[in-house]
Amino acid sequence: MSETEAFNGIDWHNAQTLSAFLAGISPLSLIDKRTIIDAAASVLADHYAHLPHKRSAHGVDPVARLRALARSLEDLATETGFHAELVQIFAELRDLHTVYTLPTPFAGMVAFLPFQVGIAHAGDLRQVIVTHVMPGCVHAPFAAGVEITAWNGIPVWRAIEKLAASTGGANRAASQARAVAAFTQRPMMRLAPPDEMHIEVEYQTETGERHRTRLDWKICKLVADTHVAHKPAAPAHPHCLTLALDDMGDALRRHRKSAFAPHVLHAETHGVPVAHDGFHDAHPHEEEVPTRLSQVRAWKGMFEGRPFGHLRIRSFNTRDPDGFLDDMAMLLERLPQDGLIIDVRDNPGGLMAAAERMLQFFSDRPIQPVRMEFLATEANLRLCQSQTPANPNMAENLSRWIPSLARAQQTGSVWSNAYPMTDPNEIRNGERIYPGPVLLITSALSYSAADIFIAGFRDHHLGKILGVHANTGAGGANRWIYSDILSLLKGERLTVGRPSVLPGGADLRVAIRRAVRVAAGEGMELEESGIEPDEIHRLTRADLLEGDVDLIAHAVRILRV
Repeated sequence: MSETEAFNGIDWHNAQTLSAFLAGISPLSLIDKRTIIDAAASVLADHYAHLPHKRSAHGVDPVARLRALARSLEDLATETGFHAELVQIFAELRDLHTVYTLPTPFAGMVAFLPFQVGIAHAGDLRQVIVTHVMPGCVHAPFAAGVEITAWNGIPVWRAIEKLAASTGGANRAASQARAVAAFTQRPMMRLAPPDEMHIEVEYQTETGERHRTRLDWKICKLVADTHVAHKPAAPAHPHCLTLALDDMGDALRRHRKSAFAPHVLHAETHGVPVAHDGFHDAHPHEEEVPTRLSQVRAWKGMFEGRPFGHLRIRSFNTRDPDGFLDDMAMLLERLPQDGLIIDVRDNPGGLMAAAERMLQFFSDRPIQPVRMEFLATEANLRLCQSQTPANPNMAENLSRWIPSLARAQQTGSVWSNAYPMTDPNEIRNGERIYPGPVLLITSALSYSAADIFIAGFRDHHLGKILGVHANTGAGGANRWIYSDILSLLKGERLTVGRPSVLPGGADLRVAIRRAVRVAAGEGMELEESGIEPDEIHRLTRADLLEGDVDLIAHAVRILRV
C-alpha cells in the first residue's frame, strides 16, 4: 500500500485506468492454464463438500466443465477470457467459499468507479440510488441521492441481473445483493475485470432532471486488513483452517473504507481503533460507545423514554477469539441492559469459534455448535489421517472423522459423520453476559461464520430476526485454500503431479466441511437454505442517506413488543 493509499484513501485522479492495466498483463502459457484447470478439477472432485448437492440441485458438473475448458483453451482469444470462463464455472456452484482466485497482477487489485449505490424501497417502487461519491471525482449534479436509470445504454435493473449471474450468490436475494455491492467495485481476486473500459451512467435528480456522465474504470490495490489480529493465533486455533469467510465480501468492505472513509483507515493504520466507519451514521438519537474492536461499533439509544443498545458487528475475522470475546463482553456491559439490537448485516464471516462462542452471551442454556462433515472420499480420508496427534506437524486434530470416512469407502456413504469444530466446552465455560431481550438484524450479504451465528441465534431461540433481505447469504461451510490442502497431504500419493503453488499466483478455495444445524434446526444443512428472517424491512431512501433511521425504528418496535 502506498503512503497516499494508506493515509489519504484512494487517489481517483491518479489511479491507473483499466485499459492501461490490461495492456500490461503477461499472459499465462497454455501449460500453466492446464495446470490450473487440472488442480481445480482435482480439488473439486476430491474435497468439495457440497459437490453432490450442487450437482443434484442445479444440474451442474464443474469437473466436466473444467475438462471441456481444457480441451478448448486454444480457442480463447484473450487472457481475460480464460479467467472469465473459470470464474463462471465456479459461480455456477453458487458457493462463495469455493472459488477460483485470479493470478497476479489481478489478485490484490480492485476495479472501481468513484461512487457506490444501494437499493431504496418505497412501497412497490425500487430505485437504484447513489449513496456515496468520492469528493471531486464526478461533476454536479451527480451526488448522493440521484437515481441511476441506465448503465451503458442498458436499463439499470437488467445490468444488475447480468452481474448477479456471475456473483455466485447462493439464492436470489444473495445474488442481487452481491451484484449491487459489486456494481461499482469489482475485487479482481474473484471477479474477472469488467468487459467495458468505461461506463456511461444515465441518472435522474430528485427534481426529475435527467443527465448522463461517462467514467473510466480505474484500478487500485486493495488495502490490507487492519483488524484481524489481537495477537498471534494460538495452536488450539489454527486460523487458516478454521475460517468460515467470504473473502470477496471482506475485500469489498476494506475497499469501501479506503474509498469513502479514509479518515478511518488513517486511524487504524496508526493503531487507533475506530468503530464508526463512515458508511452508516448512527441513528440521530444514539450516542456512540467507544470500543477497541475496529470491526465493531456500538451505541446507546432511546426509544419512547427507554434506553436500548445497538451493536454492529462487521466481521468475526480475528486470530484471537479469546481477546475478541473479552472485549465484546466488556462492551456489552457498558450498553443498556434492557434491550439490544445486534446488527450483522453484510458481515462476511471469519473465525467460527468467535461467532459461536459469542452466542452464549445471550443464553442461560448451553449453546450447541454446528456440526461439520467431510465429503466421503479417499482423499479426505488421507487428509484426516495425516492430521492426528501422532503427527508432530498437525495443524488440526481431524481424527474424529477418520472412522466414518474409512467406513464410507465400503458402504458408499456420501458424507462422513458430523462433529463440531468449535469445542462445546469452550462455549459452555462461558456465561450469559447480556440479560435483556435481543433482536438480530441480517442481510443477504451476511455470510459464512455470520450465517452460522444467525443459525445459532434462531436454533437456540435467542430472539427475533429482522432482515433487510428475504434470506441470508446462506454459506454453510469451512473453507480451505489449495496450498493448505497440499501441505497437509505432503508425501501422499494423491499429491503426485500436483504443484504446491499454482502458476502466476493463482489459487483455489474450497468448502471442505459443510455445516449441519443443531437444536431446533437439527440435521438441516445451512448451505443455500440460509436463515429467513421473522420480519423483513426493505431499506428506504432515508435508511440509505440518513443512517438507517427507519430500520432502527423498526427494530426497536419489535424489540419492545
